[in-house]
Amino acid sequence: MKNIVRQTVLIILFITPCRLDAQNTPLPDNKENFQIKLFYKTGCDSTTGIMNNYALTLNSQTYTSDSGICYLPERGKYTLNSYGIESLETHSILITSNYQVDTIIFSKISVSRSSGIPPWPYISICGVRAEGNHSDFWPNGKPRIVGKFRKGDAKKISFYNSSGNLVKRQVNKKLHTLYELYEEDKLILRYRRVLIFSYGEVWDKDEGKYVTPFTKIFR
Repeated sequence: MKNIVRQTVLIILFITPCRLDAQNTPLPDNKENFQIKLFYKTGCDSTTGIMNNYALTLNSQTYTSDSGICYLPERGKYTLNSYGIESLETHSILITSNYQVDTIIFSKISVSRSSGIPPWPYISICGVRAEGNHSDFWPNGKPRIVGKFRKGDAKKISFYNSSGNLVKRQVNKKLHTLYELYEEDKLILRYRRVLIFSYGEVWDKDEGKYVTPFTKIFR
């Protein structure tokens, strides 16, 4: 579970306010800037709300918002980090025009936190600790997240894009965690993180075994 949560929402410590450009120069309200306003829905109900606290990242530069509106210096595909909802997925927004409005639909399978100190994370289904087999779907009916859970921990979890193609799979074993990345349902990378020694190994399909230990995997 801890490995999944580390991949969910990355809290970036060194970020610039939404209304600053890459040189920390205030962005004026003019037509040369791109204004975006974000709303959100969850898979648990049909309620739509304004996403107030979030950050958008492009080319290693991050812009934050605490009002729901963000001014950006250029078009592009930005990565979203939401500070109000801890998602298991990475969300991207394509900025193409000024005064753009988007709605992010979050999965009903998400991250919640316990009431203790520290507030330990766990996977929940609409706020209830996940137990057993659960699936969530995109609005077009394609699978989105499919997993097997026990007491809020994911034993096996798979992620799909909106076309229904498998993107990523993670299997948590007792002594290691297996990760698989896919493109168009074809396996492109398989690696595992050995929990005891905290190192990673890449699967070599030619040799048929895990090789090349490397140390910086989801540390």
